[in-house]
Amino acid sequence: MCQTALKGVMGLIGKAGIDVQVQAHATLGRCYEHVKGTQGAQQEFAKVRALWKDQAAAQKKLESDYPDESQEARIRRLGKALDAVGEAIFYDADEKKRAEVDVIRFPEYHGSGKKDDVLKHVKGKVADWMKKKSTAITKIEAEYKKIVDLQPEPPPRWVIAAGSRVGLLWGDFVDDFRRAPYPKDWDKKGCAVACGTADELSWRDIKLNYFNALDSASQPYKDGTATLPDGKHVGAKPALVACLDYSVKYQYFDDYSRACEVWLAKNYKSEYHVVDELRGAPTLSNSGLEDRPPPLVIGGTVYHPAPTALPAEKKPEGATKEEKK
Repeated sequence: MCQTALKGVMGLIGKAGIDVQVQAHATLGRCYEHVKGTQGAQQEFAKVRALWKDQAAAQKKLESDYPDESQEARIRRLGKALDAVGEAIFYDADEKKRAEVDVIRFPEYHGSGKKDDVLKHVKGKVADWMKKKSTAITKIEAEYKKIVDLQPEPPPRWVIAAGSRVGLLWGDFVDDFRRAPYPKDWDKKGCAVACGTADELSWRDIKLNYFNALDSASQPYKDGTATLPDGKHVGAKPALVACLDYSVKYQYFDDYSRACEVWLAKNYKSEYHVVDELRGAPTLSNSGLEDRPPPLVIGGTVYHPAPTALPAEKKPEGATKEEKK
């Protein structure tokens, strides 16, 4: 198993350059994550973040670790190190999301179904849930933003992943309204309340009243016009549009950018479309960090091998008499 192999050489890796250390700890953390070793993953990714806690000092150490390398080589090392740091920050933010956001459940309604009673539920328990969950999402959003704040340039892969996560947090927040549980009786047909009077309500009316009220409350969070107490505007659409913008900016397309695209196409069909034939699969991406530099000769110029001479052309076996003379 990969974690067994890596653990055996971590002592040696600890003496290597800081870029090698953060990549090794991130790789080991990923190994633990794949085998559900939560504690091991948390410890390894925490080591990555600790090594890069002071960004300026970490970059200075990277330069001092490789004094004889070219600037281009050091930039490549820095890019790989930042990719590992971005992964570690993303892992930590995901852990906090599961613990602080995912556990906040939508309040189930058990009232009469009358419009006034539904509005009372929406303005009471639903409003309390909205405040609690939006506050939690805003707090976690700041954790993902730490990736965007990495210097001198954040790692594209994890910037897009963070943008996707934040956008879908707000998207799921909106979708929670539509997924809200309701009494199964509301699926019945016919009259439900005050039958035969002016105040008669069918089961369908009750259900419509409920979801219309929820849609009205959730729409600002869908469009990005919801305003927090500090005046900040939040919502799914602007966050997911930013995710796509990052994807285009860095020319990096993966499952995270695809998730942004799919949600926008589903909820804003006239503005966004998923068109597979215009480009390949979302996993066909390249950060550029794995590209190998061309070989050089002494002096720094690119090495060009000498052209190989073509073999002499053989004469055909049935040569003419003139050719033999």
